Amino acid sequence: DIEAERVRLDKQIEKVAKDMASLDKRLGNANYVNRAPAHVVAETQEKRDSAHDTLSRLQAARLELEA
Repeated sequence: DIEAERVRLDKQIEKVAKDMASLDKRLGNANYVNRAPAHVVAETQEKRDSAHDTLSRLQAARLELEA
């Protein structure tokens, strides 16, 4: 069902966008970046990059449903 898939993708897009915003906020916090161990900051950046890739894939899939 195309409508069910559209709803599912919209929910996933919303969740990933929210997660990405949270990670961006954390990485934008100078106290976090300066005080957290380097490997923790790097891990946070990797999570943010992964979320960005996931968001791009989900948005592309959503656009394909519209076609």
